[in-house]
Amino acid sequence: MFDGAKKVVGDKFVGQLSHYLSHNPERNIVKVTNMLYKLAITDEHKRQINDVQRLLVDPDSNWRELYLSTMTGVDPRVRNRLMVNFLVHSALLGLPQQRELEAKLGHGVPWAILIDPTDRCNLRCKGCWAGEYTHKNDLDYALLDRIIIEGEELHIHFYVLSGGEPLVRRDDIVRLARKHHDSVFHIFTNGTLIDEPFAAKCVEAGNITFAISVDGFEESTDSRRGQGVFQKVMHSVDILRQYGLFYGFSTTYHRNNVEEVCSEAYIDMLIEKGFRFGWYFTYIPIGADSDLDFMLPPPSGPTPMRESMRCGKPSQSLLLTSGTTGRLLTAVSPAAGVTSISMLRERWSHVRLSTMPTAISMK
Repeated sequence: MFDGAKKVVGDKFVGQLSHYLSHNPERNIVKVTNMLYKLAITDEHKRQINDVQRLLVDPDSNWRELYLSTMTGVDPRVRNRLMVNFLVHSALLGLPQQRELEAKLGHGVPWAILIDPTDRCNLRCKGCWAGEYTHKNDLDYALLDRIIIEGEELHIHFYVLSGGEPLVRRDDIVRLARKHHDSVFHIFTNGTLIDEPFAAKCVEAGNITFAISVDGFEESTDSRRGQGVFQKVMHSVDILRQYGLFYGFSTTYHRNNVEEVCSEAYIDMLIEKGFRFGWYFTYIPIGADSDLDFMLPPPSGPTPMRESMRCGKPSQSLLLTSGTTGRLLTAVSPAAGVTSISMLRERWSHVRLSTMPTAISMK
C-alpha cells in the first residue's frame, strides 16, 4: 500500500504502524509514538514527538480526544495513508532530506507546493481574487503531473490545491492522487461540487484532504458566497463524514463576522459536523465585488481572533491554524493553557503555481 515508505523504512515498519492504528489505537498510543520517535532524524522532531506522546496519554488532554476521534472516525484506508504520507514522507523524513538538498543546491527547498489547477469557479464570492480571473484557464494534466514528479524528487510530499474552484478538475485531482500515492493533496474548496461518487474515489485514493470554505453560520456564509451555499456545503460535509474522509474548514474573517466565527457556538457547530482542523484567513478586498467596509479596523487591543485562541471550553478539540502566517496557533479551540506544537512551523514555505500571468512566486 505504501510503496514509497516501504522503500525507505521497510515493510515491517509500515505494516506494524498500520496494525497499531487499526487495532485499539487508544491502547497503542505509546507504541505508535515510540515507532515515530525511532524513525525521527532530528533532535527537534524527537523532542516534539515526546511532547505529543505526553499529551496523547493524558486522559484530560484535548489532543488525546482529537487523536482518538480521528482514529475511529476516519476510514482506515485514509487514516493509515495520511499518517504515513504526512508524518513520515512529508515531515520526519522529508524535512531532513530537504535540508540536505538545500545544502547541496545552495538554495531553499519549499516544504509544500501550492497549485491553482484552474481559474474557473462555480461561485462568485465577495472579495475573492478568483472573481477577476478569466474563468477559462487550466493547467493541463501533463503539466500538473510533471510538477508533482519534480516536487517529489525534491522530497516535497504536500500539495495544496486552490483556484478558482479546484474541484472543477476533480477527475484529474483523483488521477494525480492515485498516481502519486506517497504524497498528500490538500484541497481548498467551496464544497459545493462534492458528491458521493467523488467521495468514494477519494477514500480509495486515501491521500486527499479538504479545507471547506465556511464563513460563519448560514446568514453570514450566504451573504458572501450566495444564497443557499451554506446548506449545500453542510450536505457535502455530511457526505465526507459518511465516507470517513479527513476534512476541516477554511474561514475568512471580516468586520461583519469576526465575533461570530470566533464564538464557542460556531466552533461547537464545526466540531459537531466532524471538522477536525481549521484555517482562518483575513479578508482582503480584492477580486469580485470587493468591499472595503468588510475590512477589519486596526486593532486597538486584544482582537476576537487572538482571544478565541486563548479562552473557551477545555472540552473542545479542533486544530486551528492561521492562513496569514501558516503557523500552528493552537491544538485545541479555544481552550486555555494548551501547549502548542508546530512540527512544521519553521519550514512553512511554498511555491505557488497558477494559471495567472504572475504564475510563480516564492514565499
